[in-house]
Amino acid sequence: MKLNTLETIFNALNQADVKYLVAGGIAVNVHGYQRLTADLDLVIQLDSTNIKNAIDSFKKLDYSPIVPVDIHEFTDAKKRKDWFENKNMQVFSLQSPQHPETTIDIFITEPFDFEGEYKTAAHAELTPDISFHIVNIPTLILMKQLAGRAKDIDDIEHLKMILENNND
Repeated sequence: MKLNTLETIFNALNQADVKYLVAGGIAVNVHGYQRLTADLDLVIQLDSTNIKNAIDSFKKLDYSPIVPVDIHEFTDAKKRKDWFENKNMQVFSLQSPQHPETTIDIFITEPFDFEGEYKTAAHAELTPDISFHIVNIPTLILMKQLAGRAKDIDDIEHLKMILENNND
């Protein structure tokens, strides 16, 4: 993953006033446990205007779905519900020939109370001009417990240590 790609993505989302939270490996890194990650996990507030602005931003960056659907189908709440319930889809994955090293995974559902989490989210600065919000450690731990993969279990152990050190 390239820093300039993250700058481009966050700048596009911020310019479009998209409400989003960074989760996954990048959030783990920002919280203090450095590990490799190949994708950008995003939780986007799923109201129609916000989704449209996000999808338009991704399309301008030449991102398209990995699955064979039109990118704008993500804006349809019924489609997202069908993908989640009948196809067990957790994230909508996007790729771009301009940014082949960075897949974007957008959560199909809001896995937590978005407004509540957004208000208390940690704030990170990528550059002096580009900042973003990340999921707080306790919420990130819960998300990773639900995923349950080996890398998530490792992340949980390290995030708990960071949380304990921050509370000392």
